[in-house]
Order: sequence, then C-alpha cells, then structure tokens
Amino acid sequence: MFTAIALLGATMSLMAAPTRTGASSQDENQPLESPLGIGLLPPLAQYPEQAWSVTGFRFNLLAGHHCDVFALDIGTFVNIADGDMFGLEVAGIYNQIGSSSGSLQIAGLANTCSGTFGGVQIAGILNPNCRS
Repeated sequence: MFTAIALLGATMSLMAAPTRTGASSQDENQPLESPLGIGLLPPLAQYPEQAWSVTGFRFNLLAGHHCDVFALDIGTFVNIADGDMFGLEVAGIYNQIGSSSGSLQIAGLANTCSGTFGGVQIAGILNPNCRS
C-alpha cells in the first residue's frame, strides 16, 4: 500500500515538473510550461504562477489565471488565460481568453475571447467576441 502511494506521488511530481518551451535564444521570452495547473485565488494561491502556461490539466477551485492553457480547463467560478486557449474550458460563471482560441467553452454566465475564436461557445447569457 505504501509503495503504491509513493509511486503515485513520484509520478505526480514528475508530471508537474516545469519545462521551458523551445531551446533557442529566441524562445527565452516564452513562458515556462507545466502539465498541471491548480488555482484557488490568483495570484495568492495558485500553481504555477500566472506568467506560466498550462499544457495539460488545470483545475480552479475559485479562479485560475495563467498565460496560455492547452487541453482541459475546469473551474467552479472563473477561468482566465491571458494568451491562447485550445481545448475544453468549463466554468461555473465565466471564461476569459486574451488572445486566440480553438476550443469548446462552456460557462454559466459568459465566455469572452479578445482575439480570434474558432470553436463553440455555450453560455447562459453572453458570448461577446472581437473576432471570429
């Protein structure tokens, strides 16, 4: 039993290990990436920090705020991506994307995308977008 728990913990640690996108000097300004994101109340309580990108699964208890999000983004209240979001994004209240998106967004009240949106948005009240 203890061995199984230790192996699970080691696996989760490796999965959440940060990486830098690209290796050239041009990519030095790219955000760090983590396959796992957890948000409680940004910027005070979230992993990783807001400037990072999440490239796997992000769960936000109250809210989550990261640079880019790729894959699955689940939040009870609010999900925010300053850059791009590609994948499935579900929030109890509101989803916000600062740049481009090719995703399925589902929210209780509203979904917004400031850049180009290519996907499907489902919201209880509003889906305003600048470009589609």
